[in-house]
Amino acid sequence: MLNGTVPNQVDGKLSRLDNLKLSLSKLNLKKILGVSFILILIIALGYIIYSHIKKQPAQISQTINLQELRKIITPEIKQCLLNKLGNSKAKRLVEEAKKSKEIPPEAMPAIRSCVPASLLTRLFPSNTPINITPPSAPGVQTVPSSGIALGVYQPAADPFSHGTAVDKYTEEVGKKPAFAWFSVRWQNGNTGVYQQFDPALVEQYRTRGIMPGLNWDASKGSALTRGQTDFSWAAINSGKHDAYITQTAQAVAAYHYPFLMRLFAEMDGPWYPWGYNAEGQGNTNPADFVTAWKHIVDIFRKEGATNVQFVWCWATTILTSSQINQSANILKGLYPGDDYVDWIALDGYSNLADKGRTYQDIVQPSYQFLKTFTHRPIILYEIGALENPNDPMAKANWITTTFLTTIPTVFPDIKVVNWFNGPSDYNPTKPNRPTVSWAVDSSQNSLNAWKQVVASPLYQGSLLK
Repeated sequence: MLNGTVPNQVDGKLSRLDNLKLSLSKLNLKKILGVSFILILIIALGYIIYSHIKKQPAQISQTINLQELRKIITPEIKQCLLNKLGNSKAKRLVEEAKKSKEIPPEAMPAIRSCVPASLLTRLFPSNTPINITPPSAPGVQTVPSSGIALGVYQPAADPFSHGTAVDKYTEEVGKKPAFAWFSVRWQNGNTGVYQQFDPALVEQYRTRGIMPGLNWDASKGSALTRGQTDFSWAAINSGKHDAYITQTAQAVAAYHYPFLMRLFAEMDGPWYPWGYNAEGQGNTNPADFVTAWKHIVDIFRKEGATNVQFVWCWATTILTSSQINQSANILKGLYPGDDYVDWIALDGYSNLADKGRTYQDIVQPSYQFLKTFTHRPIILYEIGALENPNDPMAKANWITTTFLTTIPTVFPDIKVVNWFNGPSDYNPTKPNRPTVSWAVDSSQNSLNAWKQVVASPLYQGSLLK
């Protein structure tokens, strides 16, 4: 028998190897490979899907530390939970928590919304996974999607009573504000100790469904005290306050929830230590101001405090068209650029006993000039009017005209308006300068007019998502 002419045989039979070769030769090898590839692909996709599902947090109840809950609960947090859940559901969940010491999944969004992120870890054991990201994503500018957001500055005797002060305002006018702000100085006026960021201050507003605003004043005590050279542009740029700025940025990042920060308010005037041409401060080169602004914003960004929306604010009352034309380069030179600013703000008041300028007269020169170099949305951060003792309807008419006609029709880029609901010692008609009131209830006529504004469909915008 010649080699290679017949397959190998064992006892007249084909070997197993030759049988296998013969079988494969009868099949379409391409089809086998195609089927194998599809099977491998299906297995791989199944594994990926399984792994993804496995990583998702289980929708199970969260075990809660009731002892810590009793410690951190405040009237504001309690009211926020009642608002989110409703009385009956809140009571049921409390009873369930007492019995099982667990919070069902459907209550977690309300808890995440009402309880500060810094306190959530105290409520839940460390081995219990919990997503502490709030509903409002940080770094997202919360411009009202429709309508104008109506805010207020409501003074309070104690920093931690701003919330209850706003409650009284709400009860008086019939609707809570969409925005409210207060001020914090960098240093204590008596001791000079740096004042750290306390989330409880802004929580007074957020737990009430109000977007918080913080005036962060670079000063020791009152920002109106002259001679505070430690807070000049040069001092800030020198790094003198960097440790404090960094600590504040870290605390703000840990707080996580969004709020607006008005930095270097009314920098175009000389009355604050950070103001242009302030006496003895050396603040004469606008580029130095821009450097100081960017320096602070860069530190906040580096520390992950992207929940802050920075507000850049002019004092419009002093800016006539001729003043703007004369100082255009300076005013524009004070602007850090849209990459470093989230909101533009303007402050402007009207003394109706002093020739009664309309609000359009006060705001329009600044508004039109701002539109030439920025596209950011605009806040009327401080607005107010005094009564005219010779005309009991002057302030009421000013309120309705300004809010129901002028602002919505003449200034379409204004998205937020805040009434300064406090006293003032400014009264040029009397030499002893007695305290007068910007408040909406300085007369019943004015209060009635303000209630019309509060109820108007034009002012139902919200800043909280």
